[in-house]
Amino acid sequence: MAKKDMFAEFKEHSVAEFFKKNKQMLGFSSRIRSLTTAVHEYVSNSLDACEEAGILPELYIEITNISGDHYVLKVRDNGPGIPPDIVPRVFGKLLAGTKFHRMIPTRGQQGIGAAGVTMFAQMTTGKPVHVKTSRGDGTIYEMDVMIDVKRNEPIVKNQRSYPGNWRGTEVTAEMREVLYNRSKYSAYEYVRRTALANPHAQITLVEPDGKKTVWYRTSFEVVRMDKVGKPHPLGITVDDLMTLAHYVTKARKVSSMLRTELEAVGTKSIQELEKLVGRDLLEKNPADLQWAEAERIVNALKQMKFRSPSTDVLVSIGAEQIKTSLRENLKPRYVAAVTRKPKVYSGGIPFLVEVGVAMDGDVKGFELMRYANRSPLLFEQGACAITQAVNSVGWKRYGISSLQDANVVIFVNVVSTHIPYVSAGKQAIADIPEVYNEIRAALMEAGRKIREYTLKVSQMRELLAKKRILEHYLPELSTALARILDEDEQRIHQILKSALEDRYRRLKELEEKIGAGAE
Repeated sequence: MAKKDMFAEFKEHSVAEFFKKNKQMLGFSSRIRSLTTAVHEYVSNSLDACEEAGILPELYIEITNISGDHYVLKVRDNGPGIPPDIVPRVFGKLLAGTKFHRMIPTRGQQGIGAAGVTMFAQMTTGKPVHVKTSRGDGTIYEMDVMIDVKRNEPIVKNQRSYPGNWRGTEVTAEMREVLYNRSKYSAYEYVRRTALANPHAQITLVEPDGKKTVWYRTSFEVVRMDKVGKPHPLGITVDDLMTLAHYVTKARKVSSMLRTELEAVGTKSIQELEKLVGRDLLEKNPADLQWAEAERIVNALKQMKFRSPSTDVLVSIGAEQIKTSLRENLKPRYVAAVTRKPKVYSGGIPFLVEVGVAMDGDVKGFELMRYANRSPLLFEQGACAITQAVNSVGWKRYGISSLQDANVVIFVNVVSTHIPYVSAGKQAIADIPEVYNEIRAALMEAGRKIREYTLKVSQMRELLAKKRILEHYLPELSTALARILDEDEQRIHQILKSALEDRYRRLKELEEKIGAGAE
């Protein structure tokens, strides 16, 4: 009997087919998480688009329940709109987008998100997503988009255009196998946390029961992402250099390519590099660059000194904005915030960390809010470097005996042109030593400010306990002194009460400082 050919079933598969079989990698796993993931992808795209266009974002999110696990999600923004010929690729082609190849601190980075939602909707209902968009030029475009999974190519149906004075994008997706509630992993929680980290945005959420919640902006300063970073020579790999040489650069010489495509490489750097690798290699056409030659260049670059990577491409929230947002939304008694100076990891990728802490007041229990480029990370908390850093800090030294028993919200935002996510689901930050250590340093800096507050609270409680003991015995003491001195008891009581108030005037000062959230 002839043996079966083991390669008879060998086939090629598109990236869309891969993610269709492994949709959990994109965050489409449980029913609650799937809906939250869909909201996350659309909201992230909307905020990124508004910021790149220099527009104060206004988002409208509506979730409608048709029956059981069958929902309709609609997200509308006031962004710059999408050219009609680009719409199919945005919503109907995986790994296509404007972000992955650019060094800017956007929320989405892989070009999977919006198309991933299209695929999930298509898998669970067989229906396309409906897109309406306009660039404010007097014409509105509408179309239905699906994905040809075999080819990872968009399918467009019912395309039409008509006159209209509106600007923005609205996408509607119908899907099954999802669930809406207000749990800590829900779409509601995602939107609430998004509003906290994006005080320049106004976000409206209409829930399936018709309840409408509006998070009004607390900042009217436009967030801009108009600067694009370049790879740093100390962080570039041989493969990176080969990619630049063969697929990216338009330069005709390797030397010109290094100057135009990399940061911090100038005439002096090229002259120094020439001594290490020779002039002939730098005069070579990048298209002809070989792997061994690229290795020589990368090894030589590592021997040289360059200025630190530019960090002006990073877009932080800012300590003051964090404090304002936490005060307005959480109504705490005390707020502290820290925005650290930018650092780099992996030799040349810039990043910074900012931390906010809100305590007491309306804050009940402990809550850790993790963010990457101002986008909430709700899932995979245990695998995240932020969680690990928070757990590693000795909070007792800052006056918090146990985080789990404290009334405190810890807010951590990591900003980078390339967030080192653990997986394609983009819900946890990898344990990169430089990033982890900087998160920890930011937490401890905030902790020192917390210590000032907790000391004031301890002083206030101690003084308050003493005052209450004296107030308890004040009537008896007044009566006894009145008999001894043969004086009016009410007069004696008033004198002692005034003396007690003078003695504990410090208590009132502490109460005022703590109530104002003073650091």
